[in-house]
Amino acid sequence: MFIGQFCSQDVVEYLKLLGVRSVDSLLGIDDIFLPLQEDYLELIDVKKKLAFRRSDGSYVIKIGVQYDINELTKNLRNVLISKGQMTNDLGNEKELILKPEVFQQHPFLKRLIDFYNSLSQNPDSTNENFLHRFLDNLLSNLPTAKSRYRYQEDVLDFALCLFISAGRNAYEFLRINIPGALPSLTTIQTKLAKEGLRALEGEFRYNDMIKYMSTVNSKFAFCAEDCTTAERKIIYDSRSNSFVGFSPPLDEYGIPRMKYFQTDSIEDLQCWFEQEDISKLLNLYMVQPINSNDQKISPYALAAYGTNGKYTSFDIIRRWFKVFEESSSQGIRIIGYSTDADAKYLLGMRLVSGFFATLLLTTDIPKSWSWFFLPRQQLFLCMQDAIHICT
Repeated sequence: MFIGQFCSQDVVEYLKLLGVRSVDSLLGIDDIFLPLQEDYLELIDVKKKLAFRRSDGSYVIKIGVQYDINELTKNLRNVLISKGQMTNDLGNEKELILKPEVFQQHPFLKRLIDFYNSLSQNPDSTNENFLHRFLDNLLSNLPTAKSRYRYQEDVLDFALCLFISAGRNAYEFLRINIPGALPSLTTIQTKLAKEGLRALEGEFRYNDMIKYMSTVNSKFAFCAEDCTTAERKIIYDSRSNSFVGFSPPLDEYGIPRMKYFQTDSIEDLQCWFEQEDISKLLNLYMVQPINSNDQKISPYALAAYGTNGKYTSFDIIRRWFKVFEESSSQGIRIIGYSTDADAKYLLGMRLVSGFFATLLLTTDIPKSWSWFFLPRQQLFLCMQDAIHICT
């Protein structure tokens, strides 16, 4: 009805054909008559009423129609201004128009304007570049629905670093309390997969480990293995086309079989739920690079997989030897392994090191050398984690 006060019924019909249903959509369009320059069948009749046709086939909007539209948009902006709403992002205004009461209610706006003014006066400043983009991304998301949130690449990289450094819970706490600032966990997981940072269950990422070791200039590492309690649930992993959460069986090297639970049959899935164990523990392999200058280097996650705890000390030993051989074949020397005080791991350490224990095909030292408890040569060292020793 408001549009009918300024424009003819032909203009109203034209706006309906364009799908213009709100003030925001009308004021957000730079050239409302641009579609008339195209040969759309739906606009043939209304085009004859709103424009003149030249001999070359192009169209010119009638002066009266153009004037009516200009008056309509002008009055709509005045109405928005009277309600204290910003109009610079809705049309072609060059100035930001706000009522004084808005600054009184939201003094943060003045400080924000001061920040951008100082930024424009120092365009070469690099300290505030990311803050500028972060705020710009945040403020552009706030007026929109959550499903339409978008994030710049710099913000995505920042969010990924925050997720890795702080962990899932801390990241979710910040994301929920600062709406529009950080992407969802689904977006983070997608970016991790895109960057090749997301591992598959049971995948020992030797090639990626070698790349990481080369970046920190190290060829020696210590490996740690430990289990932690995991949430018992089954999920479908689209990347591996398999179900994750069941406890995968171990191969002859003590390594979990990757993508073992793959099927297109609902009967197979039902059978797994009835017969297979659901993982109650998450087994994690961490590799700590070592260098000669005592530089502090972050560890690398070599592998992770769910387990039901039904494995033997010999499975552990075979897995240690497999990791040692694979790493050695690519120029990385595993110095040793550490873990907690689990009886299976302690027995594995005793057997490998020969500490009051022997394996087949080993050479015993003379019995008269009673002061020797370990063989003279060790393939790698074994020790209990210091934090577990203290506790």
